[in-house]
Amino acid sequence: MNVQFQELAGSPSEQHSAEGFRAVRRFLIAWEDREAFAAEVLGQGVEHGLRPGSRYPGKGDVYAVKVRFSPADPESLRRLLAGEDADPSALLADYSGSPALATVEYRSLPPRDRQDGPPTPRGTHLSYRMEPVWETLSLAASGWHWSDLPQQNLPVDAVLDLLVPQTDHVLTWRRVVRPPWQSIRELQGTVNVDPFLGCPTGTMLFLGAAASKLFRGADGDEAPF
Repeated sequence: MNVQFQELAGSPSEQHSAEGFRAVRRFLIAWEDREAFAAEVLGQGVEHGLRPGSRYPGKGDVYAVKVRFSPADPESLRRLLAGEDADPSALLADYSGSPALATVEYRSLPPRDRQDGPPTPRGTHLSYRMEPVWETLSLAASGWHWSDLPQQNLPVDAVLDLLVPQTDHVLTWRRVVRPPWQSIRELQGTVNVDPFLGCPTGTMLFLGAAASKLFRGADGDEAPF
């Protein structure tokens, strides 16, 4: 890593649970190095491919997923507000030349949640979840009868609702530098031709993708806020 840093005492803290491994590490860096530190820890998309983020020491499937920064000297502000320090410049939000506290969160990111799912392109993360949904169909009462009274038909104005259980399979694809926009458009509304995620051929409908991408506008003279 090109950015100079020091890991603080008491770091890291680790957690093992049914959801996998999670950890938090705390570093001291220069305030001006925040963006460079975040880019090196989290990785970033570059012109010729993705630069991967950092792994947790000793664990090949645990990656940094979030970085938070804060001024590393909140004690100065506490002293000023308590009247213990008469220098009002301590209240100014100018931390140039001062240290920053970087808190990095790590968690397990296996390459594939399921072996019967799609392969994961190098440098990207793919997660899966399933959600139950139901479609309600209204049926005409004509011809229906009670199971214990087969000779007694239901009233014609009876309301019959049939609940049809369905399953939404949601794949979340992260860190994709060049999403396949054309393929997404062409495949929307189609069904699977091969077994997919344990579902037989022709039983899964691809509804489409919810995606977002941040584009930079034309360069201007706007000042940062």
